Amino acid sequence: MENKGKILIVTPRFPIPTAGACEQDRLEGIKQLKRLGYDIRVIGKIFDFQDKSKIESFSKEFGIHVETVPYIYTRKRDHLEKIRYYIKRFLWPPYWDGAAAEFTEPNIRRVVRESLQTFKPDVVWFDYTYLWPLYKEIKQKNIPIITRSINFEPRHFLEEDGLSLINLIRCLPKFISEILVARRSDCIVALNPNEAKIYAALGAKQVFVLPLRKLPALIGKNTDIKDNHPLHVLYMSSSYTVAHNQRALRLLLNKIIPIIHQKYPNQFVFHFSGSKLPPSLFTFIDGKTVKYEGYIPIDQMESFLARIDIVVSPSSKKVGMQQKVFEPLVRGIPLVTSPCNIVGYPFYHEESVLLAVTPDQYVDALQKLRDYDLRKKLSKNAVDIATTLFSREIVDSTGQSIIDSTKKLD
Repeated sequence: MENKGKILIVTPRFPIPTAGACEQDRLEGIKQLKRLGYDIRVIGKIFDFQDKSKIESFSKEFGIHVETVPYIYTRKRDHLEKIRYYIKRFLWPPYWDGAAAEFTEPNIRRVVRESLQTFKPDVVWFDYTYLWPLYKEIKQKNIPIITRSINFEPRHFLEEDGLSLINLIRCLPKFISEILVARRSDCIVALNPNEAKIYAALGAKQVFVLPLRKLPALIGKNTDIKDNHPLHVLYMSSSYTVAHNQRALRLLLNKIIPIIHQKYPNQFVFHFSGSKLPPSLFTFIDGKTVKYEGYIPIDQMESFLARIDIVVSPSSKKVGMQQKVFEPLVRGIPLVTSPCNIVGYPFYHEESVLLAVTPDQYVDALQKLRDYDLRKKLSKNAVDIATTLFSREIVDSTGQSIIDSTKKLD
């Protein structure tokens, strides 16, 4: 394939291992741009727990040069470095956003400058909005900047940590960061239609919507709807150290499952996946009607999901694009979730998904899904919509349009 041009991708941490949805999306994004015919170079931080040999294997397999920058832990800085770091953050309010401040460090800036000099990219693609401190080097070279937003950070912060006066103050630097990113990027790539509108309102020059890039490969994988008894219900999670994941699980265990078992005994078996379950919640796990599956390895996911009839996701998030919501939708597994989790995509109540807010509504939705024909209808309609929105052709076409929008490549 003829090389179309050069793209430098700057990502916060190189996405291997791909344990979470964000890592999977970023890795698929690197592969996508390579597949579209571009010469790709990647700069990413590397943490102590990452196996560098696996990153090198990926680099060789896909013909992508990867430059890793060791993450500098605050506790490992010497005393003078710490003083300089905190003075810099104190003097410039946007650096009060700790995530952004990490990308003021000399090492990462040096590697970016060197790559601009030796690789001479036509476009620089940034994964995540808090990498904006690196924009200066790119602007000096008059190279277009594309920024991929994984979520609108101020709202994400408040949803995770709660609404309070102190959190509003802590949230302000993140809001400033988002304004800077919207106005300094040549193109913003949002995860959902709702957040695309936010970036447009903040003054972004161009805004595109690009969904999780793992979704195309999952469309229609679980459309064989079976008339099982009992029905197996799954709550998918990554880690229960994440606040909204744990809140959702507690809602299920305390408010929803007890009513289901009381009203519809022996008709549902509940499964929970994800790592780091709090010890206090193990008392709810009986191993028969409530089962904790732990972390499901990627190579076991297909066989595991083949045994699942329904997915429930009661965590309420108005930001980003939760894989635990959209993966079952595109696969064709009937889903019950909160309306806000749909984030502007055209999946509608009782047509392609069941929507609920209160525990009673979740109970009612689950009992409705005892209807085999309803489960088949939701599965078919969800896959049909996913095909029109998230097919490989659509996602790749959007990716190409994003690059073309910079008007710098042939």
